[in-house]
Amino acid sequence: FTIAEDKSYPPFLSNSFKNLLVETTRERKMLSNTVVPRDPIYMAFGLGMSNSSTLTLDILNNTSLYVVRETNNKINKNTIKARVSSSIKSFFATANNKLGQNLALTELMRDILSLEGVRRIYTKNDNDGSTIDTISFLSFNPIYETSDITLVNQDITLPYFKFPYLYSPLTVADRIKVIDE
Repeated sequence: FTIAEDKSYPPFLSNSFKNLLVETTRERKMLSNTVVPRDPIYMAFGLGMSNSSTLTLDILNNTSLYVVRETNNKINKNTIKARVSSSIKSFFATANNKLGQNLALTELMRDILSLEGVRRIYTKNDNDGSTIDTISFLSFNPIYETSDITLVNQDITLPYFKFPYLYSPLTVADRIKVIDE
């Protein structure tokens, strides 16, 4: 699937595909078992940071990723912003992810830091002033956003039934700020 707009939910499996799964497994399953296909749980990820013990989706609107440009490098700030945005989008591209995978944020961090002109990065909540010297995401299930929400700023392994996607791919660049060292 491709997310065509911000804050949208990926599509559920079609009934015809679920029927195909049932038919394909009919000859291989035990007689006492019934195959019941289920949709994956899509976990949305957006740039997020907060020191508050109560996590809400408002954190997404208050958080920015700050990219510090090297002193002697004169690469255009918009070019750096576009490359960082592209790295984040590529990291969460559906072709690069699978159910229950290990989300290696250290690899994403390494990819961003290896970009020309990038000295360091940090995530900051502009509302409460909290910062962390890495990339940080708010992870949540858009269907049950208050019960399945957490901050993720290190590698994690998702349960076998969860699939990650970028919550606001069209405006992720708006949350990236390039500043000078």
